[in-house]
Formats: sequence, structure tokens, C-alpha cells
Amino acid sequence: MKSHLGKRVIATATAGIVLLGATAALAGLKGGWPAYVYKSADGSGYAFGSMAAIRGSGDSYQDIRCTITWASANCSVTDSTGKYLGCQTTDPIMMAAARTFGTDSGMQINVNASGTCTGIYIYNFSAWAPKAP
Repeated sequence: MKSHLGKRVIATATAGIVLLGATAALAGLKGGWPAYVYKSADGSGYAFGSMAAIRGSGDSYQDIRCTITWASANCSVTDSTGKYLGCQTTDPIMMAAARTFGTDSGMQINVNASGTCTGIYIYNFSAWAPKAP
């Protein structure tokens, strides 16, 4: 009787752990990138952030944006301390990437010393919640 009860307790505990694991898996990964700016002395650098994390931040500095016209794209990130990094490009491939930047996306820009974009990367992950007011 003693060993039978032990097996029942172990089976119940195992079932509980499996159910907890299943609940966590169904909830899904959640997160976001607050604005981050790295700028070297010559003005080159990189910056990134996600719309939801930046929109939901408690400060009034963080900002991420891309303005796209028929001729160019201008993208920028400002972090929580007010540090800014921006760039411009007329490269059609980078402009196409910038056009995919949406209200629930993340973005990284790489910038050379003259302020030209050397890379624009757009990230769309299910882990990022929609931006809040």
C-alpha cells in the first residue's frame, strides 16, 4: 500500500508539471526591444528597437521611425537618454526593406560616418505585442 500511494503521488505530480509546461507553451514568447543607440566618435554606429517596446516606454525620448519617399528612405532611432542615430539611403533594396517597417515591427539600422545607411533590417516576430497607446 505504501509503494502504491507513492506511485500515485509521483504520477499526479508528473501530470501537474506536464500541464504547467503545456500552459506556458501555449502562452507564447513575449518581449520587445527598447531603443538602443551605439554611436562612435566619427558618427557611425548602429541602432535598434521595436515599435511596441518603444511606444510603451515610460520616457518621452524613445522614438523609432522611417520616412520613405519615391526617392529615398530616412530612418532613425532615439534612445531613452536622447541619443539619436539616423541615416538616409537611395539604395532600392534598403528602401524596399524600409517599406516593410510596420506598426508592430522591430528595426535595426547600420550607419556610416557620413550618415548613409549601410543596412536596414526589419524584424517581424510573433513575440512582440502590438503597441499600446
